[in-house]
Amino acid sequence: MNPVREALRARLRPVREILFSGRQLPGAIAEAFKPGSIAVRQVLSGELDRITSSTEHQGVMAWVGPYPAVQEDKFFSAPEPALIVVCDGVTDPRNLGAIVRSACLCGAAGVVVPRDHSAGVTPVTAKASAGAIEHTPVAEVVNLRRFLEQAKEAGFWIAGLDMAGDSLFDFDVSQKLVLVIGGEGAGMRRLTRETCDFLLRIPQLGPLDSFNASAAAAAAMVTLRKAQGVWSSRG
Repeated sequence: MNPVREALRARLRPVREILFSGRQLPGAIAEAFKPGSIAVRQVLSGELDRITSSTEHQGVMAWVGPYPAVQEDKFFSAPEPALIVVCDGVTDPRNLGAIVRSACLCGAAGVVVPRDHSAGVTPVTAKASAGAIEHTPVAEVVNLRRFLEQAKEAGFWIAGLDMAGDSLFDFDVSQKLVLVIGGEGAGMRRLTRETCDFLLRIPQLGPLDSFNASAAAAAAMVTLRKAQGVWSSRG
């Protein structure tokens, strides 16, 4: 429901057709566009099961255009104090979607992922993001280290989450930041880690090794935005 509604609201890419299986189009979807502006078709629930290969479609889906290419250097001109989120080897599209959702709620300029060996924007990502990918752009880059170097040249500090880093709670910086989230299990790659200006860890009390990648990203984003003074200025 949410990804379809947000695709209609954001108009980042064309919505070509909406399919639904209930007696009528859900109100949240109907309110997001003008009747007659987009093709709408009622189908059996089994048809949605077949198309989406799932029974968790909530009775509605949309055919949309391809996700537009994003020029990552545009993130550098975001209003200060800016935050850019980088995913270094996050391969689970559900994790990527959840990270984009948190980035959207924290007002990040965008999310950057490597073109290879990484999850990208897929229907699973869109669903996990609750439609946030329609509002917070996701850019694919060929060379992640080069992007980080360009961010430094643009005045950004690079902070990576790493179990061997200093406590996130002791990190106090108001400047513009790039937050790097490592992949599930392996964390950041060596070259990425070496490019970071700071390595930060999230303090923990339990016996497990670490937070899930998307949970760690959410906790870090909220904490860093507080350090940047965003919450105090926006409520």
